Amino acid sequence: AGSFQVGGSIGDDITIESGNALCYGETAILDTQLPAALHVWYFNGEVIPNEISSTLNVTEGGNYTADIIYNEDCVVSDTVFVEFIPSPLEILNIQDLIICNSPGNTFDLTLNSEYALGGLPSTDYLITYHMSEIDAENNTGTIGNPDNYSNTTNPEVIYVRIEDAISGNCYQTAPFEISLSDGPDINEVLDMVSCDDSSNDGTEEFNLENLSLDILGSQGPDLYLVTYHTSSADAASASANLTSPFTNTINPQPIFVRVESINDPDCFSYSDTALFNLIIDPAALAITPPELTVCDDDSDGFTLFEFSEYDNIILGDQDPIDYTVSYYNSFEDVDTMSNPLTSPYLNTVINQQTIYVRVEQNGFSQCYGSTQFNIVVNPLPSLQLPTPLEVCDDGTPDGLTEIDLTVKNEEIRGGNPDYSISYYLNQLDADLGTNPLPGLYTNISNPQTVFVRGENIITGCVSTTTLELIVNPLPVPITPPLQT
Repeated sequence: AGSFQVGGSIGDDITIESGNALCYGETAILDTQLPAALHVWYFNGEVIPNEISSTLNVTEGGNYTADIIYNEDCVVSDTVFVEFIPSPLEILNIQDLIICNSPGNTFDLTLNSEYALGGLPSTDYLITYHMSEIDAENNTGTIGNPDNYSNTTNPEVIYVRIEDAISGNCYQTAPFEISLSDGPDINEVLDMVSCDDSSNDGTEEFNLENLSLDILGSQGPDLYLVTYHTSSADAASASANLTSPFTNTINPQPIFVRVESINDPDCFSYSDTALFNLIIDPAALAITPPELTVCDDDSDGFTLFEFSEYDNIILGDQDPIDYTVSYYNSFEDVDTMSNPLTSPYLNTVINQQTIYVRVEQNGFSQCYGSTQFNIVVNPLPSLQLPTPLEVCDDGTPDGLTEIDLTVKNEEIRGGNPDYSISYYLNQLDADLGTNPLPGLYTNISNPQTVFVRGENIITGCVSTTTLELIVNPLPVPITPPLQT
């Protein structure tokens, strides 16, 4: 550090070599011992904002400089170099060690060294193992052969200590348990259930290893191997191991499990009965139906739709007793079974709207099929009110004659070729489309009103109007008087 004739110094460099360095994570306090003076502090040449007092808390290694300002004409500076000792991290994920209770079996405590290092380089740190927390804190009573340790109690708590290799002053400790067991634990797990595909053949692929961590529980996967088998005998003999993805051969299929110590193959457990089953639930199929169309009843683009008539179309050959069909406004609602639509349903989008369908087998709600279709509100035919159809009477002056009704077809349909025109004696027949009049029709009264039905041949929608028939009498010839 520099020196000043007028006084003022930060102090000596703080270095590992000089033995005054602190552990990384601790705080070094730099102090000029001149609290009355104004200070400007620098870190590696850059001003440290808002630091103007005589002390500075330092947690990062580097060069620190203080400008000590007595007055505008008297400013002195001093610089120190600060170093921190590399320190171990807090020890996380330390593993309890379990081995089989067999003669001569010993513990390899160093299996926990990698957890103590936490990814730090092993060359920078020393790791020791101790039988008590006090010994670990004081670095006394070190276990001499940690890779071949015989426990003194069952279970027993061991303490690991990791310290920096430079000073030994920066350290962390953590406990873990070692114990002897009759064999690894096999924890209960739920059945693996999958939905069948559209073939509904009862077979699917399973990734059995997805259950390994649950089967091991707190036992480390780096210490134990889990294998899967179709029989207890195979699990006991470690034969016919199943590999993933595994396709079941029966439904449901019982699966047996073996858990074996990686370091001691003679230390294992297996399930006498099936630990879990592979189950295939049948897939529900949703057949896409045609558009559901309804004729508009008041020309506003909205009307009621009856969905139940579509259930059988969507189900196809699936028995409606065993399956449920429900309708929704979105695929999101289909997935969550939210906001099912009730029938009859009034569309909320004018003229055309998409409806989404969910089909599920009763009792197997997770294996559902889905599809969609459109509901369409078709407009009624726009028929023109025709002018009266007037014809001349025939030779019998009774006001009744044969009339070609079809001459009014084009006028009534307004030029729309999609309208089919037919004629009736009364409104009911026109509404029902029953008892149509022939195209060449003899009126029964004069004048006479007949009822016209216009049907859109594409949509099937119907409108009606009327046509007045008038038979005009023939002119009566006047015989001129005889000339004399």
